[in-house]
Amino acid sequence: MLSAMEPMSPAKELAVCVLLCERMLPGLIACSKESGFDCSDYLDSLRTAWSALQDARIDRQLIERCSRNAPDTEVYSHPYTPDALNAALAIAETMQFATDENLEHVEYARRLAMDSLELFLGSREDSTISSVEEDSRIRAHPLFRD
Repeated sequence: MLSAMEPMSPAKELAVCVLLCERMLPGLIACSKESGFDCSDYLDSLRTAWSALQDARIDRQLIERCSRNAPDTEVYSHPYTPDALNAALAIAETMQFATDENLEHVEYARRLAMDSLELFLGSREDSTISSVEEDSRIRAHPLFRD
């Protein structure tokens, strides 16, 4: 699916990752507003990543804070905490990619986005228990296809 894409330049990969992270922001922001989780480092990181496309410096401490302070599903019980966690980790991975251009960060960020999409589609199902049939329906959903 996503791995079948043509290789892109590091700048294009970074831009796609930042756009992907921005699409994941609603869950992070909702969790932040309603639970008190501070998402300011993640918002700053996305602004920094856009600036990095024009040769701005990346603050390593900001990356470390993003990696270390992701919302813990054991601490926060907000319904969007799993989405917020995925967004926070995807942003941290995107920032790592901006510094080292290791495509493993891009792939992990994409997997986190797919996980959030799967959580969203699964939440629309009537069942609270996952099954092979439910997983197949989710994977067949138009949002899950190329």
